[in-house]
Amino acid sequence: MNLEKEIISVGIKLFKKYGYDNTTINMICEGAKISKGTFYYHFQGKHDIIYGHIETFMSDIVDVFPKVLQLSNPKEQLWELYKYSFEHIVSMNPQLLLAFYKADIDNHLKQLSPSSKGTYQYHTNSFNKMILALVKKCQEADSIKASVPAENLVMAFDSAIVGTGLDWACNGGKFDEVERLKNIFETIFTK
Repeated sequence: MNLEKEIISVGIKLFKKYGYDNTTINMICEGAKISKGTFYYHFQGKHDIIYGHIETFMSDIVDVFPKVLQLSNPKEQLWELYKYSFEHIVSMNPQLLLAFYKADIDNHLKQLSPSSKGTYQYHTNSFNKMILALVKKCQEADSIKASVPAENLVMAFDSAIVGTGLDWACNGGKFDEVERLKNIFETIFTK
């Protein structure tokens, strides 16, 4: 494991144990056995630990794609790919997901500033391409509505994912997020 991934792993474990707000950069440095200078060489702040965790997961999801393609129905393939990502989100725990949303909102507000670089996007390009290709495949197979552009269906479901995730996190994970998203999936990706 490279150093950046090790720091992310240590940070996530500490966030889960002590909470995002109660975990300090010093704690992360001690846990990863690195200096503060090394931490700041790789990350701007602890929010980047969460971004790195999500980005690592989103790049690793590409490895799941061949398994998903073994399913014969393109709509099942689409659901399984989404479900894999939802299960990862649920494993983060509600407090950590709220910290992610807060960091993401703060980052978007910084992007309004002309001096900001903007460091995070919700999905990696490879994930977006896989999802969009599967939605188009579903439309060609006539398993979901073809009258709506695939990009619009994906955008609608992405909005539902964000809203449901925020609702789940704000309510302390008191409902089955994956089940709720399955119902929304069936509503959006219908014939």
